Amino acid sequence: MKILINPPSESMKDSFFGIALRSKSGANIRVGKKLYKVYVDNTGEYNIDEVIPEFELTEEEFKKINKYG
Repeated sequence: MKILINPPSESMKDSFFGIALRSKSGANIRVGKKLYKVYVDNTGEYNIDEVIPEFELTEEEFKKINKYG
């Protein structure tokens, strides 16, 4: 497993994946070229939804709409 964002601290690095899965928003996971949203529901079951992008933008196009980037 490769973490694509910085965990809150180095000491939490190993448990960060589990925390992300149990969070309200779950974790976004890339497997090859596919994207999935994975979360653990209140019964302890894993819910996996494939995320299918509707649009593809160039970096320039995205910069025009991204206020924070």
